[in-house]
Amino acid sequence: MELSPGVKALAGFTDFLWRNRIVLAMLAVVAACFVAFGLAHAANAQVYSAMLIGYIVYYFAYVVHKPKLHASLSFRNFLLRYCPSTERSYFPTCFAFGGLAHSFSRALFHRFIDISYRREIVQLSENGTLALDWSVDDRNDPKKLILILPGLTGDSEENYSKRFVTIANKIGYNAVVMNNRGCGKTKLTSPRSYSAVNIDDLKTVLEHITTNQPGIKIFATGVSLGGLLLTHYLIECGERGERPRIIATFVISVPYDILISQQQLELTHRLVTINHYLANNLTSLIRRNLSVFRAVEKDLPIDLDHVLKAKTIRDFDIRYTVPMFGYNTWQNYYKRASTKEKLVHIKSPYLALNADDDPFAPASALPTDEFRSNANIAMVETRCGGHIGFGIGLQPGSKCLMNRIFREFSLACFNHESELN
Repeated sequence: MELSPGVKALAGFTDFLWRNRIVLAMLAVVAACFVAFGLAHAANAQVYSAMLIGYIVYYFAYVVHKPKLHASLSFRNFLLRYCPSTERSYFPTCFAFGGLAHSFSRALFHRFIDISYRREIVQLSENGTLALDWSVDDRNDPKKLILILPGLTGDSEENYSKRFVTIANKIGYNAVVMNNRGCGKTKLTSPRSYSAVNIDDLKTVLEHITTNQPGIKIFATGVSLGGLLLTHYLIECGERGERPRIIATFVISVPYDILISQQQLELTHRLVTINHYLANNLTSLIRRNLSVFRAVEKDLPIDLDHVLKAKTIRDFDIRYTVPMFGYNTWQNYYKRASTKEKLVHIKSPYLALNADDDPFAPASALPTDEFRSNANIAMVETRCGGHIGFGIGLQPGSKCLMNRIFREFSLACFNHESELN
């Protein structure tokens, strides 16, 4: 029997309330706090009530929204069928205002996760090494693996890395985190670290895993720089007509135009909050391994003392990354690192999650047209979420949109691979 429009609307509203019951309960708690505060200050009760009502109206009218999904019809249908979080209303962290606040809220309010990794050291080119941190359970499917690549100075101890590992294990898959050279409490064994373009280490790791575990299927997830490296890898495979060693990819907060990202990070308030912090992490990597650099300093194309004085990411790239990896200028390096105009070459399933208020990659830098024109790639674009934020309601540390999509998309790709292809 066909339901009337009124009954359908009521059913839809009821479903909305049930699916978002936790967020609504949190807002009820916030409202109760406002009421209690207003009663305690009766003289200003009307002011506080007006503020509360205004905030609730603002939150539901503007902040809560359905993400934009940039994808071909076939990819869109696949996501709507198996990844409902890509089209459901998103309730961003209700006390975070602006991209920086969303970025920091997830990191500040995270829950501690204890994971016992099994570490493996992989030999790389030019006498380099990196660490793979494995989380393996005998109950998991041995033929399916989730590979995780952290951000610029991140490693397997980052909360988002541990969260992905935990989710992977819960849904029946083993996981491994690739720590870049010198990261994850490891020492550099050569003066070369890593860049936003070079994917030799990633290819070595993929070859190492697939050689030691023949027939294994790998689903890859990359955060920020890690996602950028995966993007470069898939582009190279497409350009060369090679089959990637991964069946599908999910990337979060990837900057697709590095020149715009650099400009955004050098805005005054971001210099203090993000740029200086990350630059300090990069110079600290060099400082922790000074003996490796001093031993061959005369043969290096860098001024080591000048590198250690870098105050911004661009300073570090000009003084270290550009000369060490053979680029002529920082502009040339950033242009090479940008993937916006190369996404057409990706030939395997690739899903991206980005926020308009990302301080690294704002809405103006998102290649949405490219995503709609390539049937193999899709982007979920939210208005709020910041950089690697995407917290939900009052629990940004434990409830997160990127975690939900990670779970849904990895399950879908492993269980319905033939449909996606």
